[in-house]
Amino acid sequence: MKTIQVIIRLILIGVGLNWLSAGCGKQKDNEVTAANGCRIQHSASTFHSQGNDGTIQLDYAYDAQGNLTNKTKISQSNSSTVASDKTTTTDTYTYDAAGFLTRSVTDLHQQYMFAGKLSEYHYVSTKTYSYANERLTNYIQTDVIYDSHITSGPQQQTSVTTTSYTYDGSGQLTKQTSSNGESITYQNGKALTLTSGYAFELQDGLVVKATFPGTDGSGAAHTLVQVNEYDTNRRLIKHQEYINDSLSTYYTQEWQTGQPAESSLPAFKGHPTVLSLFGESGLLTRYRAYSVNNQHQVVQYTDQTFENQLNAGGYILSTKQANQILTNGSQQPDLTTISYTYTGCQ
Repeated sequence: MKTIQVIIRLILIGVGLNWLSAGCGKQKDNEVTAANGCRIQHSASTFHSQGNDGTIQLDYAYDAQGNLTNKTKISQSNSSTVASDKTTTTDTYTYDAAGFLTRSVTDLHQQYMFAGKLSEYHYVSTKTYSYANERLTNYIQTDVIYDSHITSGPQQQTSVTTTSYTYDGSGQLTKQTSSNGESITYQNGKALTLTSGYAFELQDGLVVKATFPGTDGSGAAHTLVQVNEYDTNRRLIKHQEYINDSLSTYYTQEWQTGQPAESSLPAFKGHPTVLSLFGESGLLTRYRAYSVNNQHQVVQYTDQTFENQLNAGGYILSTKQANQILTNGSQQPDLTTISYTYTGCQ
């Protein structure tokens, strides 16, 4: 097992660094490919936790050429704090006559009742793509956010970002640059450097260290450092967070052989294929989280297990997830079940 120390700011990755992979293919050379014809068509999940129940439905549509044209996700939940919550996310994809993706739109609309009042959050992200020599050269992303909040009232924000791609003479991606000042250099599909407002170190194409300096509410220095370990398949197996050089929290992950449902999606024609900066996706079998208390003792607070069933092609068919919260005394675990339906599997 290979150990690599990595630092990842989870919120930053989930929100601020979406541009890193937005235009790149995710298919790896050693993955199950679309050659066996499998395409994810539908998934359905139900979850039950203490005071919270809900469902998630995902549907996928393709054109006659096999291109992904639509993905719809509907999430509904009820809890003791928020009476009802419904979120609909629709992704639509448009192609030219040659099969190149020219436009994609993500439309997320959330409605929820809080304290007897209807509130909503609406996010629309539109990307337009340009090509040269049958390779993606740039895309322009326009994000519009509308937030109706019970305390702040309606708000709307718009932002525009351009991401560009540079290739060498053989057509290999060498650099990805964003108009917000962030950039990545590549060699043979692996990242060499990542430049942003924070300090990142890379090893073998993975982020191995990142430092997030800042201050706390009193103005004192508050520096976050995150350290990760990966297995030989580039999957994250341990994540640690240090605040001012003291361990604060960490979690561990265990994996099994198999393919996530969305690894069956077709790649976009002309988009570069690169390995993920933050570890490859896969099928989890266990997740455990820990924190360090004021007495400098390590305390486990979460234990999640996953039972996965695969089809003959190695794709996930169903998952049973149990999440035990260990800090609230003896109680029943939170339960989630997910089923997947494919078309074209041989």
